[in-house]
Amino acid sequence: MGSRRPDTPKVYQAADLWIDRALKSDDSLFTPGTPIWSLEPLAELRIRFLDRPDVDGDGFYDKLERQLDNSPPEVYQLMGEALYFHLLMPSVDRVKGETKLRNIGRVLSWSPSPVEIPPEPMLGLAPGIGGTGADFTTQPQFHVGFVIEFAERWKELGQAERLRLLDDPRAFKRFANELEFRSQTLKDGGHNRPSIQREGMLHLVFPDAFERVFSIRHKRAIASKFDYLVSEPTDDVDARLAQIRAGLEKHYGPGDIDFYQPAIQSQWNSGYNAWRDFVKQAKAFVASGKLQEDEIPYKTRIGEKLAAARDAVLSGADDWRDALEDALKDEDFNLIYFLTMSDFRRWLDNQPDAALYALQVL
Repeated sequence: MGSRRPDTPKVYQAADLWIDRALKSDDSLFTPGTPIWSLEPLAELRIRFLDRPDVDGDGFYDKLERQLDNSPPEVYQLMGEALYFHLLMPSVDRVKGETKLRNIGRVLSWSPSPVEIPPEPMLGLAPGIGGTGADFTTQPQFHVGFVIEFAERWKELGQAERLRLLDDPRAFKRFANELEFRSQTLKDGGHNRPSIQREGMLHLVFPDAFERVFSIRHKRAIASKFDYLVSEPTDDVDARLAQIRAGLEKHYGPGDIDFYQPAIQSQWNSGYNAWRDFVKQAKAFVASGKLQEDEIPYKTRIGEKLAAARDAVLSGADDWRDALEDALKDEDFNLIYFLTMSDFRRWLDNQPDAALYALQVL
């Protein structure tokens, strides 16, 4: 149900790794077999990092180094792994993959027994899964702090209760939402300060139950705009979004509907500028140096298939629809917005004669 961007499988694999090793057991993301995500290191990290706020004007990592000074190796590693999960969320236009890796490595290097990030988890740091807002990157203590406090309280549950929550998205959400903060940092920040991290955690743990929407304000705006698709009223905004997704799929056909796709976002976000967003993404892609490698070969292949389909359409060949479908079903076909493509396919199925005539004229 929740939208997963097609370029982010490694991120969700990394989230699954965190679930298996940090939530289902007391293991480690970086050194399997080492009890890093266990109650004692979590409590020690909370005391050192969150119960002793550093209010000096230095940057986050300079203050963090002072807070963790002379910590046991497992505390440094736990902080690095907590940062790793925290940094799975922001897309590379917000925090570059190299920056994520460098910051985690910096924390790990402070340990008297530093460890390295293994290759497989390293791949999960890019490209991220969405926008996280300025507060997420400028005030990380609240967001990564939530991960630490959540995990500590989680470890105080019995194993049977943990497994029950991991099998029930709504119960897991209640546990995360009702968490009473212990640390001075999060108490001072307020319950809603780490909401982006909390909403992101819900999606990463249950991507088919919670949308890839990390802003409560955005969730409410979507629910308000598409309220006519909610047939069973509820105060739970995530339940409303599930009904809205189902309604949109009935209209546009089944597919990976994303509430941040231009055609949808422009309906619920009055401040959305589709052209500005497109130019921003285009500039970032050109700057990456991947334009030639990623864009030309598959488009050339699709173009060749479309050329064959054009010849079949113009000649009125019996297999014109087969030729067209062969081009449109190419696994990399992304030249037409998927909702428009759904309408086009429906037209082909329902009015083939009219479609052939229109395509010949075109």
